[in-house]
Amino acid sequence: ASFGHIWLIFAVAMSILKLSLEELVTALAKGHLTSSEVLKAYRARAELIHHACNAVACWIPEAEQGAREADEHLQRTGQVLGPLHGVPFTVKDHVMVKQTPITMGMKKLQNSGKTSRRDEHLVTVFRSLGAIPFAKSTMSQLGMTIGGGSPAHGDTLNPWDTRRSSGGSSAGEGALIGGGAAPFGIGSDVGGSVRVPAAFCGISSLKPTCGRISMMLSRPGEYFVPATAGVMARTAADLSLVYSHLLAKGLNDGLPRLPPIPFNQPEFSSKRPLRIGYYVEEYTFPKPCAAVCRAMEEACSALKALGHELIEFKPHTDGVLPKEMVWDLDASFYVSSRPYKEVVKELKSEKSAQTAEEIKSHVIGVDSEEAHPDLIGMFSSHEPYASRNVQHAGSLGGSSIGHEQIYASRDKMRERFYKAWQASELDVLLCPAFATPALHVEEVPYSASNVITTRVYNLLDMPAGVVTVTSVNHSDLSQGYDPGTTNPDVTRMAMRAVEDSLGLPVAVQLVTLPWKEELCLRAMTELEKAVACDQNHSHHLLQPEARRSPSLGAAPIPLGARL
Repeated sequence: ASFGHIWLIFAVAMSILKLSLEELVTALAKGHLTSSEVLKAYRARAELIHHACNAVACWIPEAEQGAREADEHLQRTGQVLGPLHGVPFTVKDHVMVKQTPITMGMKKLQNSGKTSRRDEHLVTVFRSLGAIPFAKSTMSQLGMTIGGGSPAHGDTLNPWDTRRSSGGSSAGEGALIGGGAAPFGIGSDVGGSVRVPAAFCGISSLKPTCGRISMMLSRPGEYFVPATAGVMARTAADLSLVYSHLLAKGLNDGLPRLPPIPFNQPEFSSKRPLRIGYYVEEYTFPKPCAAVCRAMEEACSALKALGHELIEFKPHTDGVLPKEMVWDLDASFYVSSRPYKEVVKELKSEKSAQTAEEIKSHVIGVDSEEAHPDLIGMFSSHEPYASRNVQHAGSLGGSSIGHEQIYASRDKMRERFYKAWQASELDVLLCPAFATPALHVEEVPYSASNVITTRVYNLLDMPAGVVTVTSVNHSDLSQGYDPGTTNPDVTRMAMRAVEDSLGLPVAVQLVTLPWKEELCLRAMTELEKAVACDQNHSHHLLQPEARRSPSLGAAPIPLGARL
């Protein structure tokens, strides 16, 4: 092919990749673009991002046929298949897509060669809306860390800086969408797994209330803090469009236990002034860096300028829900070995004595499986972030002593928080999504305690969304940074995240009461429009340097350096 021909193909692809989701949907419906053209452009971009960032778990072979069928249907009938006709999307590894493998980031599952016999309900619904899944994305091992590493796929890297993590556990989704290689995707969240990658990769995501679109149990019968699927997209505007169609679909037709709550368009479109609470520290761990503090100031100013009322809300400081209580109770992957009691008063910063071998037997439960350093770090934190009364269920043979006390404490905690919220007459809460820009891959093992920043809203079961509002500038970097921690590893992790972070995306988190997803999306889109962040339109222009970690969790090196 001539250079001119190659340039033309590239120009056409870029003209597709730069479209917002609304523009893409319109172009497909009017026949200005074909589904096959769109899929080809996104597949080529995804291959490029995968080469640089290691983000694709597997390709979905029937995507091309699906695109052809969508084109033929439109040509034959003049009708679209649905409101997301011909839009390609990606799906996190552990979400079922028929005839594709699920690895959970585990080598043993990857080697089994087993594939899913059917689609997860959410995938079925997206197909019925006309969308086409074209790739499955990587995730951290068992989805239990905020990094992107696993024995099955290695480490997933950040398209903004491939020395850094894309965040996890929906790591591949963060990298692909953040690299402009998918218009939207399905992730999941039990502690920040759609929000941390969104913050690290300069995109937007919403963790809904559990049961609004799905409920995922870490194991059968474990309802302490179930995970939920969550949509991730380049912008809050794209995200809202996806949720508006998804929630209009009668999700509970296929899953009778999901409450039949259709998308509340009046709530989403309302122009009534909101009362917005905010905090900068409270549950943010470690202390937020200068760029995050500035992001919060700019978000507060932008929302005030729109006519909203902003008031400080300090549930930790005011004793409504001290973060020590959250740390102590946070036992989602555990049951208690004896009746639960709060040990907040006796908590000490002692390292839990779990070795890598103990973690393998308790958490992974498979002797032949390697534990990724991130996973070992998650369960051997220096910070007092979990009660010493709890152990993994596997080590107790499934004992449930103390289970009810843990549930009761969780419910009491939620009730206290909701009451304080209502007493302050809040509509929305604004807070940081993460204390720093994206972490370096080799520093993720020290991030166990950072999880509280997002995880608190899983414990409280509240919709929480992330919006990218700015990027790190020279002024932020000139201010210095004290993470305010006593642990040298955590201090180094945080300091290195800030160092050399010029131009990296910075996000905030917006939270609402349970079942108020539309209000959360409204606040997110209003904020995004008001701050007009350049980052939100440049994902497809990123040119990440291809790197790989030479061993699990190691600092990534340029691909050429491995030869």
